[in-house]
Amino acid sequence: MDNHSIAILNVVLFTMDRDDFEDEDLSFTGQFFFDLLDNINTIKKIKGRFPLLSNDENVLVEKVLDIETSKYIDSSSLLINTLFELIAVFKAEGLYDMFVAHFRGQVDLQVAYPHRDKYDIEQLLFEQQLNDELYVELSIKLPQNFVEYRDKLKTLPLNTFNYRTDEAGYSYLRTLAHVFYKTDIFPEEWRQLFH
Repeated sequence: MDNHSIAILNVVLFTMDRDDFEDEDLSFTGQFFFDLLDNINTIKKIKGRFPLLSNDENVLVEKVLDIETSKYIDSSSLLINTLFELIAVFKAEGLYDMFVAHFRGQVDLQVAYPHRDKYDIEQLLFEQQLNDELYVELSIKLPQNFVEYRDKLKTLPLNTFNYRTDEAGYSYLRTLAHVFYKTDIFPEEWRQLFH
């Protein structure tokens, strides 16, 4: 499922947040990305499907059981885009080169941003899964050249936000809210790693 990006980002952000980040952590993270992309690619080749875009587990179960369903939408993905952005953060050019051809043009890569000017996103984050409160950038392209891709990502605005929970020392509560309500983690959380 596409919303597995929440768990994946939590692992990566936790690993990166340590003061004693070492080469073995970098090796673990690189292998983690490789395994994720390899599994997604293998399932696409064998079963003919990318991760389910929606959070509807019943639709996924029907698809796995080969029950015909038109509700299984895998033509777009936030997860795959997030993985490629993380590869760029970690400067893993070899990993990018290994997988870019398998995904470029095969799936509509997307990223979701919160509508902070229209909603109190922080309050809603603790009340519900955010859908209509997000806007989605569509049709993100993966260039063949890794350096070009990484340089483009580094120029994107961070759109940082001062969360009240963070200022009070409870940033972990936001993490729990993302997990509990299955709201995708916002891109500034991993894009800040470029800086």
